[in-house]
Amino acid sequence: MNLQHAPYGGRVVGIVALALLGCTPAKPSTQSADKSAKVQTPTAGDTSCPAFVARCERALMSAPIDTFALVTPQDDTLRWLLQADSCAMIILTGAGADLGIPMAGHAMMVGEWYGRRDFGLVWDIAPSPDWRWLAYSKAQSGREIPTSAAKVMIPIIDALLDECYGSDCPLNSVSPRAGGWRVGWTSDGSAALFASAPAGINEHPIRWTAIDPLTRRVKGEGVAPPSRQSWVSYSLTDGPSRAIPRMVVGRDTILNRTGAIYLKGPGSDEKAHERRIGSGRAVAVTRNGQYVLAVAPDGARLQVRMYAFRLYHAAISSSCD
Repeated sequence: MNLQHAPYGGRVVGIVALALLGCTPAKPSTQSADKSAKVQTPTAGDTSCPAFVARCERALMSAPIDTFALVTPQDDTLRWLLQADSCAMIILTGAGADLGIPMAGHAMMVGEWYGRRDFGLVWDIAPSPDWRWLAYSKAQSGREIPTSAAKVMIPIIDALLDECYGSDCPLNSVSPRAGGWRVGWTSDGSAALFASAPAGINEHPIRWTAIDPLTRRVKGEGVAPPSRQSWVSYSLTDGPSRAIPRMVVGRDTILNRTGAIYLKGPGSDEKAHERRIGSGRAVAVTRNGQYVLAVAPDGARLQVRMYAFRLYHAAISSSCD
């Protein structure tokens, strides 16, 4: 198949923008998810901000904040999965996984070692246990599944440490025969698993196909179901009141107050400061607070938002770099 990555507004745009500013984007981590991993010092020779660059921020209290919205129909469920060390997060909106209804949802990944990537509509998405690979099934059109699933599902396995970004990179697609309504991994990460949509609404997929992530070729059919992952579900119909009041991230704290999210912590003068991040309620945050997942009112409905702090990673000794 002559397919290519669709352009996305995350790391590609970030790399170009930071290059023009003389800044360095966050570097992918070569470590597996391990909370006990030592902090790695960035390898850049000069970590000072260039004199001609106005904003190469190193702290949440002063960094610019970008806001990204995910497509969220009113009846959808918000789901997210944090890396074991909380350095990265995958977000998926869609009722399919919880209700057994074949529907596609909007997926996004953020990582303090990775940047941000928007996948658009997918049927399902899952990282390998060590977060070196990402398996997902791209939805070509619409949210309702048609009769022939193979015509609208593109099963894909991407290497998260792949150095090729943008529309000129080949899309690492798998044969559509593998399915893609549900996606998972074996417990050892040696194979991605894809399953076709069930014949009935309340039936589980009964046949999983194992795919080698290196070759994208079939390793086996009718294999055991994938290992469970710790996805968190949040019904958008419940409203944002279920959010946690506060989340501690390093020296800072993310606070949920009436209708808004705030950051509290030391500024460059080491004194306590507070700033408003945005409207809504925070429901999840990455390890050092760079990415904040929130639910906010949007007229008569709820909207899922990602607040992203723009940090100069070349000058930061981060536990996620």
